[in-house]
Amino acid sequence: MQDRYRPYILPPANTPWQPHMYRISVIIPVYNYAERLPRTLQSVLPQLAPGDEIVLVDDGSTDESLALIQEYAAAHPDRIVAAHQANAGPGAARNHGFRLASGTHILFLDADDQLCDQALPALHRSLRDQGDCPIVIGGYISVHEGGRERRRPAPQLAARPVDNMRAYIRKQFGTPHGAVLLARRVLDYCLYPEHLRVNEDLCFFTRILARFPARRLDEALAAIHHHGGSLRHDLDAQRNATPHSEAWVFEGADMPREAAGLRREFGARRLLSLSRACLLSGRHAEGRTLYAQAVKRWPRALLQGSYLRKYLRSFTQ
Repeated sequence: MQDRYRPYILPPANTPWQPHMYRISVIIPVYNYAERLPRTLQSVLPQLAPGDEIVLVDDGSTDESLALIQEYAAAHPDRIVAAHQANAGPGAARNHGFRLASGTHILFLDADDQLCDQALPALHRSLRDQGDCPIVIGGYISVHEGGRERRRPAPQLAARPVDNMRAYIRKQFGTPHGAVLLARRVLDYCLYPEHLRVNEDLCFFTRILARFPARRLDEALAAIHHHGGSLRHDLDAQRNATPHSEAWVFEGADMPREAAGLRREFGARRLLSLSRACLLSGRHAEGRTLYAQAVKRWPRALLQGSYLRKYLRSFTQ
């Protein structure tokens, strides 16, 4: 069983692939995760193939994260690249890590998540056996507080990028960091928006899915840990970021025309998500206002039954 996950088994002689042709850089931005980072690193280090690396970027942490990063880098100088920057947000930290990375392919991983066993060998095997692909999306495991787990299978993907983009903004599949492998040319085309402190990943994946083909990988690649936070703070930050998010995704001159036609739906769905979050947190008037804005922007929002039910129910609460 173990041998079928070995990343470097020579293929038949007529196959152009060569050992170490592909190198994966696992980029981990870190902000105040000293307590959880060792668990994350221990999930990655044993899986690294020759040429693979971990790039750790401390984003101005105020705990012991930087010292821990430096300790791991000193212990694994041939495996770990370490960097520090003043706090600039997760998008800037990921971009910083990419500029330091030497891999042909990039896997972003959040500092509190883990790679599943054999995730990197499975990715190497996919590249070896099926060839390069700009975007490879695998399954993942959602781990909730209390330890409850839910397996999320890899999505069914379309041949056309715009169809994958449409499915993504309609929440038919997710792209958590750790479950998506990117060819280097994807990030040469588009980096994370550094001016956005929230929703930067949503914007980034929407934009690259509109441009590049993607392939699924059946294996679960990452365990994504969900933590409670300040709902009010998150809501305020997301509401402030929403118009800037839409502009960043759609106002580039290189957005394919058919994908650009999804702008109204994208904006309305962001408003619907904010409306739902406000209603669930007791901010009823604000939630109803956001819902009305979504419908005005994209009348088909009325057909989204779960949002409509929450909107109507708010008048009785």
